[in-house]
Amino acid sequence: MSFNNNKVLSTGGGGALICSGEDKKKAFFYANQAREEDTAYVHKELGYNYRLSNVQAMLGLAQLPYVKESIQKRKEINELYRELFQNTAGIEVFETRSLDYESNYWLSSILIDKQQAGFSKNDLHIYFSANGIETRFLWKPMHCQPLLRESLFFWEGFCEALYEKGLTLPSGSNLTHLDKQRIAKLLAAFLSKFTSDLKLG
Repeated sequence: MSFNNNKVLSTGGGGALICSGEDKKKAFFYANQAREEDTAYVHKELGYNYRLSNVQAMLGLAQLPYVKESIQKRKEINELYRELFQNTAGIEVFETRSLDYESNYWLSSILIDKQQAGFSKNDLHIYFSANGIETRFLWKPMHCQPLLRESLFFWEGFCEALYEKGLTLPSGSNLTHLDKQRIAKLLAAFLSKFTSDLKLG
């Protein structure tokens, strides 16, 4: 079972920004290498080459009708994980915590406190992998990357804690009912090894 196969909403690494007015103008400016309106290539600010190609845009537009369906399926997967972990100490499932916005549930990730749960993200990762289910660690902080080890950074420890405890579980909108049943069954078997008084919700 793969981690995040998608039938919809993929532009091959491209993306879209929805905005208007001055924000739109600035976005175009920075995405077009911050090139000044001049006859020569003049750059007063740092810009990027982040323009979406016509082919990528075409792929994205063709998939827009399926956006709501895809988000709903991913939301249901997130709700499943919250249900499966609701009585397990030391597990926090990422979820929307504000009324001002709604997550697209692109990924369903958890934080594992080894002291409370009795197991680490590595333990669960290895277990799922041995059973043919892919999981991934949260992204390694940029200042921890070997390429940037000499760069200046400001440290508070928050992103390191996320990386240390975080694991992303299968989140694809194409997960079938049988896939989700299998994940739930394997997870219940795994959790039962670490607590004798586990009560599944």
